[in-house]
Amino acid sequence: MSWNFHSNTVSFACIAAGATVALRPGWRESLERAGTMVTWSLAAIFAMLGPLVFGLKVVEFVMPLLAVFLLFGGRRVRLLRKILESPPLQLIGTMSYSLYLWQQLFLAAPGNNVTTLPPALLLPLVAWLSLVVIERPCIRLAHRLSKSLIACGT
Repeated sequence: MSWNFHSNTVSFACIAAGATVALRPGWRESLERAGTMVTWSLAAIFAMLGPLVFGLKVVEFVMPLLAVFLLFGGRRVRLLRKILESPPLQLIGTMSYSLYLWQQLFLAAPGNNVTTLPPALLLPLVAWLSLVVIERPCIRLAHRLSKSLIACGT
């Protein structure tokens, strides 16, 4: 079984499930209360090993609900929060948009590129440079422009 599967249907269903729960505070709170170290760990193990044990179709079917539970159910799991709040993972989170923008160039299958691929180890460096040189200056410019527009009453 391929580990590099991707299904747009599952991706869209995960987004829809997340949006639905985000709009329903009661559901979000219920998921948070259900999230304990045991329930969250079982859900994470199922997400990782489920395709091997139950088959890919079963996991694809439950993935939208599973993804929403992993996201909201993990909010009260202290160990998980400590891990996610660690400086290395915070840095990855800060660079996530830049990593997303550049990842295809570094991680695409060789047949999808005209030339040879750049070494994947350069991806974090390029993403960090993109964050510092492009993303942050653009964000600062956007804030200045927004303040100017607000000051003009536009």
